[in-house]
Amino acid sequence: MEEMAKRRIRNGIKVLAFLLAVFILYEELQNLFVDDYHSETRISFHEFYETEENIDLVFIGSSHVRDGIDAVYLTEKLGKSCFNMGTSSQDLGSAYFLLLEILKQHQPERVYVEASLANLIRNQNSETAHYLIADYMKPSLNKVRYLETVSQEPHATNKYIPLCRSLNPLEGLKLSERITVWRQKEASDAYRQMQYEEAMTESWHYYAGRGSWKITRDFSGQRTLAYSAGSDMYVTPERFDEGQLYWLEKIIELCQGKGIALTCMVMPYSDMYVAANPYKWDDCMVYLRQFCEDRQAYFVDFNCVSRETILSDESCFGDGDHLNEQGNAQFNAFLAKYLSGEDDVLWYGSAAERIGQEQGFHGFVYEKGRREETGTSLTLTPVYSGVQDWQYQIDIVEDDSDMVVAPLGTYIPFGQKYLVLGAEYDGKRLRITVWQEKQSLCTVYIWL
Repeated sequence: MEEMAKRRIRNGIKVLAFLLAVFILYEELQNLFVDDYHSETRISFHEFYETEENIDLVFIGSSHVRDGIDAVYLTEKLGKSCFNMGTSSQDLGSAYFLLLEILKQHQPERVYVEASLANLIRNQNSETAHYLIADYMKPSLNKVRYLETVSQEPHATNKYIPLCRSLNPLEGLKLSERITVWRQKEASDAYRQMQYEEAMTESWHYYAGRGSWKITRDFSGQRTLAYSAGSDMYVTPERFDEGQLYWLEKIIELCQGKGIALTCMVMPYSDMYVAANPYKWDDCMVYLRQFCEDRQAYFVDFNCVSRETILSDESCFGDGDHLNEQGNAQFNAFLAKYLSGEDDVLWYGSAAERIGQEQGFHGFVYEKGRREETGTSLTLTPVYSGVQDWQYQIDIVEDDSDMVVAPLGTYIPFGQKYLVLGAEYDGKRLRITVWQEKQSLCTVYIWL
């Protein structure tokens, strides 16, 4: 009997040693085949789990929240511990399970959840968006429930083992090149010690702490002021997905059950994004406000705030719907006052009302087509002061030099004045320049 007991102990030790060897091998193989050096959630979730003080205010949402909320600044100004749990393309199902993860170790006073219009029309988000969250959640039943409930991936290995698929695949690299990347990661103090300042994702995007990221670029000189007619900006309440609304209701119920104040919010978008369809935008806001109020939840659309006070011009945006560093600073200065009850800025009743009052040219909505005699055809609809009452068609004609020149000097009615439009095509993108009274207003690029 004594010999049998010793044999069992030896076998148990062998099993443990084997499992340890497999774990170590897996970790090293994952370092070799999964390039997560620049993963944003790896960094922000690490700080979240390391935060011992109670988090009082939590901001949850997509990249609009991630890049638009400065939790460090708000913590300093409000005297309350704030944290940003925004992640790329985060849907409301992900927001629900993230909130459960937060409540395991914190008791927030208030939760701010983004109602992103782009995500509200999707019955499911990309698996990458789910893995960006799940891969850096601590092992728990909540993580399993999240993957089994939200993820549509049929293969369990892809769900639970990052080695089987990569967020940032090192495709096209030879094994020797992969080994070089692995050695660089192994030697990197920034990677292992989560040194945020060094582990930047891009030169235009950096970690600011407490889950917040900032965009340094702006398009004040070459702004992206053109949107496809088929893009997410054409959102109506009829396109809202029932599954996303289900998760929003679950978030409301969870907060009410825990006695946590909840605000559903819409982050600021560029004027062009809102002005292209202000009445459809407001239809969505009316629907969401009523949805929340029917369930005793608060709703706010920050696009109703006067732009004369905050977000002074389009240079505050890194693109059409993400605040850059300049816009982030302006918006959070306002937000700190708003959250502390010192809001003294002008609020409009709706985004359409604001756009109508604040005169200006915002850009174009475009729709591509084909014409037999000329090839590509582009229909432009100028957007100014919320009005789309004029269209201009550009026929893109290729010549021997592979350069395409669209008509120049076209006049667009603009109140009592005119905008002058010129365009040229270099084989990849259309460059449109807009002038008013011999002054260049902006340059718009449309990739074809």
